Amino acid sequence: MKRQAFRPSARIMLLILTGISVQACNEPSPQVPTGARASGSISPSQQAVSFLHHPAADAPAEITAMRANQLALVWATTYGVTIKDYWARQRGGPIPFEALQVCGTTTYVATPFEAPSNEVPKGLRQAVGPWWLVTLCAGATPEMSVGVSAWDTDLEIEPGGLFKNASGADFIPRAIPIFPEYQDMFLETASRALTLASEVAKVPATGTPELVRIPFTMPQFARWRVTLGSQVELTEANDQAAVSTNEVYVGPLGPSMDGGVSVSAPNGRSSFLYSYVNSVGVRQSLRLVVRPGYSIDTEGVQSGPSTK
Repeated sequence: MKRQAFRPSARIMLLILTGISVQACNEPSPQVPTGARASGSISPSQQAVSFLHHPAADAPAEITAMRANQLALVWATTYGVTIKDYWARQRGGPIPFEALQVCGTTTYVATPFEAPSNEVPKGLRQAVGPWWLVTLCAGATPEMSVGVSAWDTDLEIEPGGLFKNASGADFIPRAIPIFPEYQDMFLETASRALTLASEVAKVPATGTPELVRIPFTMPQFARWRVTLGSQVELTEANDQAAVSTNEVYVGPLGPSMDGGVSVSAPNGRSSFLYSYVNSVGVRQSLRLVVRPGYSIDTEGVQSGPSTK
């Protein structure tokens, strides 16, 4: 059965994607339980980044994993808590915001695009840029995954948990569902990605995998870019055409976008034309250039050469 996505209201989306844009207008912060932000904590042993961190050579400056941890925790315990009923529906149970702390490994999600020029609105540049994925736990239980824009170098935390210089594309959070049928939509581990790639390609996977965002999806749905030990011929799942590649993408969504894990081979375009409406209501176009060696088009593949 096809799963239907939960569609939040406009107010909820404002809270989610902007960290509450009213903070930039110096309006009062929402009322939250006393000490909510202070009660969250970052475990000193959970700061390491064990996956490939490979920014584009000409990319803007980036925040560190530790800074992303700090921003994610403040967002969750100051703003996320104000719509806790929404997160409870998404998770399948209440989230104890007062007990949240950073846990696991904060992971870098690379962008497949070159950095847009500074003439492009900041929020749009961040939306197509790289992200940090921060996991928040209550005790040993993962509760939320918060994407933090890696280009948020000028985002400041003011007294009361307000964010100064918010762009509208600073955070992309998601509750981690407790429903078993939804858990396969989240990231596999790096070691599991290597195993899956090797099983499908029938050759060893080599090197360190890199998380790469699928354009215009949540960073939590990124795919692992895995290099194979040799060139292989695989079969496209849809039309049974042969494809030759030495790298694959392993991700949580699959070609049908219906959950599960898939392996996809690179295929495609060197740029992408994106249309948007600017701050004065004028529609403009932005050509996003794909970074060398990256792909924005993938096809589900099967093991072995085509018999077509």
